[in-house]
Amino acid sequence: MKTKSMVLVLALASLFGCQEAPKEEAEPTAAAQPQIRKIPISDRALADSLRRAGLDVLVVEDDYVVVRLQPTEMERVRQMNLPVEPLTEQELVQRLVKIPVTGKADVDKLVNLGLDVWEVRGDTVVAQVFDKHIFEAEKLGFRVQIVERDVRNLAKREARK
Repeated sequence: MKTKSMVLVLALASLFGCQEAPKEEAEPTAAAQPQIRKIPISDRALADSLRRAGLDVLVVEDDYVVVRLQPTEMERVRQMNLPVEPLTEQELVQRLVKIPVTGKADVDKLVNLGLDVWEVRGDTVVAQVFDKHIFEAEKLGFRVQIVERDVRNLAKREARK
């Protein structure tokens, strides 16, 4: 009986060993992934035109914007003769904002936009956001008040206390 079992195991092992291994899905290359990049600008009107062109503008500063670019958009930006540069962590700025709300439905809308909600104080949401979120919230009719232009400044002030 042991011999028959052993022969059966060897036969199955041989049978499965001869089959071609299933092909694994190819890992997406870095070039196929969206990339977060900096585009120097000379005026904020260019930032608005990039947003209107459908680019995913995350941050708008006086002299640069930070955008999330799909590979096809990268080429389109280069064709616009705009330099696309790597960015530093300091350039990926998030704001601290307060947004008046009228109820849970408003809070849910803001959360669904991707805001990092810190707290809800009565009728006000306090959140950490990219400029992209501010644009989207304002488009929905919310009034956004920027409390701190860079949330990292809060930590710096706290560290000095």
